[in-house]
Amino acid sequence: MGKVERGYLGVTVSHLSPALARQFHVPDASGALIQDVAPGSPADKAGLRAGDILRELNGQRFDSPSQATSMVTENNPGAQVILNLLRDGEPLKVEVTLGAYPQATEEEAESDKATESGTLRGIAVQNLTSALCDQLGLRRGIEGVVIRDLDPKSPAAAAGLHAGDVIQEINRQPVPDVKEFERLAARATDETLLRINWRGNGQFVVISPQTAGGS
Repeated sequence: MGKVERGYLGVTVSHLSPALARQFHVPDASGALIQDVAPGSPADKAGLRAGDILRELNGQRFDSPSQATSMVTENNPGAQVILNLLRDGEPLKVEVTLGAYPQATEEEAESDKATESGTLRGIAVQNLTSALCDQLGLRRGIEGVVIRDLDPKSPAAAAGLHAGDVIQEINRQPVPDVKEFERLAARATDETLLRINWRGNGQFVVISPQTAGGS
């Protein structure tokens, strides 16, 4: 099974309101405010701080936390990126070597196994933690399981799903955790309707059991 890894910065970001922009001496409310930096993360090692305002990655401007998160995760672990930010109103350029997503905990790893049969075969998921919500640009408290690995020849991959997608429903049934995903996935043998959340946007996707990549 092909494993897709995404870049990891290690910050919690939020929208920059006009009031916050004034407090941090920022001329406008575009960008993303760093609320917290994970100890030992690539951001921590590069010297990023809570209160920094992220504005650009590799010269490409972003206007929201979800866009900032998406641009980070589109890079591979080990990639070197240039962040343009504001600190106390002063511009600053920082080079960061991105890491990989933190490994699942031992408890999560026990459940991080791909479904082997049925329409949803080839999908490995893990529970959606607060840290993953921050990294994926999702609001905390959202329910679902995040796709950690995906067989590129699976029906789900053929339908356009990829690692980092959050599965919230299977055939209109909520999926609050890995255990419920496994139960519902075992019953999915025909066309299956999924409710997916990607970068904060929800959408319905139909997975056909006959659709898969070539051998």
